[in-house]
Amino acid sequence: TTVSPLLAAADVFVCPSRHEPLGNVVLEAWALGKPVVAADAQGPGMLIDHGRNGLLVPVDEPGALAQGIAWVLGNREDARAMAAAGHESYMRDYSANVVIARYREFFESVVSAIATAEA
Repeated sequence: TTVSPLLAAADVFVCPSRHEPLGNVVLEAWALGKPVVAADAQGPGMLIDHGRNGLLVPVDEPGALAQGIAWVLGNREDARAMAAAGHESYMRDYSANVVIARYREFFESVVSAIATAEA
């Protein structure tokens, strides 16, 4: 996918969304190795392990969001480690090769189940 040059140039990715059902934006930031600060909406909350591969803050609390951003900018080494953990999460669980392999496995199981049912 083509990711915005703005995201590629960012020091931190911030997701203040109240409603972010899938968290694809978090995956895009992780793919680029960016540290993530996100509101604890459904998608980011399911993806991010707070403090390990990103920071989660309460929804609708701009002060907490600002504190998360300030932490990333003030703790560059820790933020790099967090970004690396996010990238690792992306590569392990959400990269194209992994997702394609899961789909293939699923479809092979469907074909096998149909063949077994027809036998």
